[in-house]
Amino acid sequence: SSGSSGESSAVSNLAMLLAALAALAALAPLGAALTYRGGSNFSAAAGTGLRRPECTCEANNANWKRPKRTEPKCVFIDLGAADGNTFDSFLANGYGPVKNCPHGQWQAILVEANPMFTEKLQALQENLPEKVQSLAGTAAYSCETSTSFSIKAWLRDQLFH
Repeated sequence: SSGSSGESSAVSNLAMLLAALAALAALAPLGAALTYRGGSNFSAAAGTGLRRPECTCEANNANWKRPKRTEPKCVFIDLGAADGNTFDSFLANGYGPVKNCPHGQWQAILVEANPMFTEKLQALQENLPEKVQSLAGTAAYSCETSTSFSIKAWLRDQLFH
């Protein structure tokens, strides 16, 4: 193997966290809780008072305005943008050559609910104001609500060292 056992452990821990977050995301509309039990043990459980979100989507609205943009461009949307690491991959041609975007034009919309990443995402927007829109502090969901976030110190250190 090309990586050290520490790298392998970090990848394994990240995969475990992503699986746990996916389980929580599936239960979130039902008032879920995620509990870390040590090692690779997480449990997710629906809370009391199971209910569907009280929101609806609006399929059409006569008040919506047509976009001013008339030329095509690439649009990169990252739901769960963290610190912009996937956006960095986009810029490094990780999803195809950026130079091949129509007319060389692109836009990035970075959505991240965890306030731990707000400063980094705002800095990306400030550095590329015509290209990057930071939606830090925003969850990708159709209803408005609030929650709190935390990342275990051991994971933060492995991901952002």
